[in-house]
Amino acid sequence: MNYLLTAPAAADIDEILDYIAAQSIQNAVLVARRFEKAFEQLAALPSLGHPRKELDDPAVRIYSVSGYLILYDPTLQPLHILRVVRGARDLKRVRSRS
Repeated sequence: MNYLLTAPAAADIDEILDYIAAQSIQNAVLVARRFEKAFEQLAALPSLGHPRKELDDPAVRIYSVSGYLILYDPTLQPLHILRVVRGARDLKRVRSRS
């Protein structure tokens, strides 16, 4: 594994998967696998994501998976997954680093 999940990102993922699992365990497993695959892809190719001006940190990049946004820092080794939030969330209100 060439990435690190921060505590806020791990909490985000737990909350997302619990919410999905309440409707469908199979869908929660599918989304978990998609997240893991995306984290591995980002670790291998950190340039996949893009910056967003509404973020509080210019180093942070975003990558979209299954309607969720992965916020990560490609400048750190290993790559740090900072947050995972719903795509509809107002990014101005998201603190990428705690």
